[in-house]
Amino acid sequence: MIGAPLQIANVEGYLLTVLIWVGIYGLMALGLNIQWGQTGLFNIGVIGFVAVGGYTSATLTIPPSSSYFGGFGFPFPVGLVGGMLAAGFVAFLIAIPVLRLREDYLAIATIGFQEIIRLVYLNEEWYAGGPRGLRVEAPYRDLWESALPGVNFNWMWIIMLVLLLVIFYVVLERLNNSPFGRVLKSIREDEDVALAAGKYVYGYKMRSFVFGCMIMGAAGSIQAHYIGYINPDFFWPLITFYVWIALLLGGSGNNKGAILGAGILMLFLEGTNLLKADLALVSSTQLDAMRFALVGLLLVGLMQYRPEGVLGERRSLFEGGGDSGGSADAD
Repeated sequence: MIGAPLQIANVEGYLLTVLIWVGIYGLMALGLNIQWGQTGLFNIGVIGFVAVGGYTSATLTIPPSSSYFGGFGFPFPVGLVGGMLAAGFVAFLIAIPVLRLREDYLAIATIGFQEIIRLVYLNEEWYAGGPRGLRVEAPYRDLWESALPGVNFNWMWIIMLVLLLVIFYVVLERLNNSPFGRVLKSIREDEDVALAAGKYVYGYKMRSFVFGCMIMGAAGSIQAHYIGYINPDFFWPLITFYVWIALLLGGSGNNKGAILGAGILMLFLEGTNLLKADLALVSSTQLDAMRFALVGLLLVGLMQYRPEGVLGERRSLFEGGGDSGGSADAD
């Protein structure tokens, strides 16, 4: 995980590892972008939905055992889809009461949820091993090693993440440029105007929130199987802060920016991590604290000098005009 001291003996393996984490954070940022960047939904519980996706995928795919719930032994695609559906279902349950209220209630509900879900996984050993966690098998390893002997297995994760990022990016771009996406933007800019135009705002917000959380669930599934182990300690609220930083860095409202921001954030975090070997007078704990402070300064500087992010949101000259009105219903 990020934050561990690095000894780079295998440059290819290290670079592939960094790219894998860029992809995982890119998925989280894409999920957050449709919620915040497109709809204005303030989700501060990102890592909670990632945890739901990861644990669900793990319990669906690991072999049977009497020491934990699940162990159905399904193939990885079933675990991936199951993790997405579970994260979406939990998001639906949370959103039912709070989406009808003011925006800050969603923030309160999600930040509470992410800590509750972590503590549930930590304390309920019957479900997912409690603090011991669960060992998760990496899918297709034997097939990969027999077909491509000598090729780093991490390339399989790169290929899988690229496919997922491309699929979700294309879907989100099509939504963004559709009447549905224009309604989401109108809700973000002024919910009262969307209501006055006859749009079912609650339904649009619900779909945006659930779909974003499903993408976060996919990130959790990939993370669990990539690491080969899942534990409640992987899901600290700090990760949610990192995902927000990535989205704001790249450009809220821009799907390319969400992925780019994940790359910039990972380069920054890993760059400071590499300094541990060169700063002998600074302890690992002190350097971690300095890094968090530097991330905060980076965010302050970004908000001061480029609040729209590196890429920012593309705005059409004709947005809101012409045919974007009457056909926007998807109720």
